[in-house]
Amino acid sequence: MALWRFVRSRESGVSPKVLLLLALLYLVFPTDLVPDVLPLAGWLDDLGVIAFALAWVNRAFRRSKEPTASREDAAPSSGAGPGESPARSI
Repeated sequence: MALWRFVRSRESGVSPKVLLLLALLYLVFPTDLVPDVLPLAGWLDDLGVIAFALAWVNRAFRRSKEPTASREDAAPSSGAGPGESPARSI
């Protein structure tokens, strides 16, 4: 349910929505990489595309729920103070 709300929200961006739409279109359209007339292989490629799309959207959903670190926390520390250049090791 939360994943559906994520896809429908404006904050989710365009890429999760486009990827899900393309995956659903691939599933519905009769033209596939592997034709569906081949009993098992034709269905497995559809399943793989849907699984990839859902995993990618789920990963984007989880990233959107993570707290963002401030720039000071994210920047690597060189150990030098303000205005000092980091020491070189030889």
